[in-house]
Amino acid sequence: MVNLCIVKECNNSSALTKKKCIMFKSPKDELRRKNWLINCGRQDLLEKSTVRRFVCSDHFEDKMYSNPDRTVLLPTAVPTDFSLIFKEHVCSNCVDTSISDPLLFNNSVATRTPTKQNESISISCSLSPSSSYSADCSISSSTQTTQILSLHTPRKKKYISELQEIKDKYKQLEQKMNALSEEVAMKNSANAIDVTSVELFNRVVEAHLPPNLCMVLKQYVEMGKRKPQGYRYSSQIKRLALESIES
Repeated sequence: MVNLCIVKECNNSSALTKKKCIMFKSPKDELRRKNWLINCGRQDLLEKSTVRRFVCSDHFEDKMYSNPDRTVLLPTAVPTDFSLIFKEHVCSNCVDTSISDPLLFNNSVATRTPTKQNESISISCSLSPSSSYSADCSISSSTQTTQILSLHTPRKKKYISELQEIKDKYKQLEQKMNALSEEVAMKNSANAIDVTSVELFNRVVEAHLPPNLCMVLKQYVEMGKRKPQGYRYSSQIKRLALESIES
């Protein structure tokens, strides 16, 4: 089965790849997998299975590899290099802009090569009784045509494209921030220390108090755990009490 790169507009695969291009499988760790998909712009795969999801080596920077041959990724590696895809996207936009105004092209052809039929129509309109109405219609239609052309200028198309890219980038960063927040919350919960635990109290007492006093305090803590129905002191407590009385 052919393994495809999940990055949109990337044609690399395990069957057809560029020279020295390697396919890396998406990580099993949930947080790392989310970061990979968000950076690649594949939010549509966040809720789907991770089986057979690959990213080619073209989208990883040199610092993401653990060896000079660029065959092994670091545990913290994330795809961030999409310069080749961006260049191809810009070139395709240039081609589309040059041919995306068929109305303007048809209008220029009609202006340069008028037909006799158009001349007869214009003459009949000028001689008809409703010439004022036809003039208003022609003015309104020309105004609408001008507005359509002004909305589809290359500059405005460029601005619209840049605005859409900014919106997509903002959405991508927002999702990445949510994923990082989840990761921080998980690490904080894993590293949380219960300051009321008996084990922590015993460690602090052993580190800062003399052995005899430490033993007494630990014994009192153990006494607090037991039920009040009958209790016998340990032999160590008894010996310590006798020594203190004799001294």
